[in-house]
Amino acid sequence: MSVVPSRKNQVPVQEGLFSMPAGPGESARLLGSRCKVCGEAFFPAQAMCANCCTETTEPVVLGTRGKLFSYTNVNHAVPGGYKGKIPFGVGTVDLPEGVRVTTRLTEHDTSKLRKGMEVELVLEPLFEDEQGNELVGFAFKPVR
Repeated sequence: MSVVPSRKNQVPVQEGLFSMPAGPGESARLLGSRCKVCGEAFFPAQAMCANCCTETTEPVVLGTRGKLFSYTNVNHAVPGGYKGKIPFGVGTVDLPEGVRVTTRLTEHDTSKLRKGMEVELVLEPLFEDEQGNELVGFAFKPVR
């Protein structure tokens, strides 16, 4: 029996948070912003700098690897119509650009996670919408 590759249209769960890979060998990237005055970086992208209160931000593509700062797991359904898999991990990741991202983690077993471990950005299917599109979101997975 052969496995047929998915032919579903993959779309981001929310536009503007990350880029979808355009082809083989390309990776997803988080889309943030950086203040042209003070250099502070943000994710998600912001029109106004929360550090110096100027409207001088510009788009910036953030790195794909970071360090796990904190983590936990979610073992029950969350309010608001969540349709993804349970349990799942949640954590904060420090990126090289100075941004701390709150994110899903691919690993929910906290015994396999540790503060400071290297993690990398991945895209994961979350659910299928009414039109048959596969909605994908970003997460970080441990680098082993």
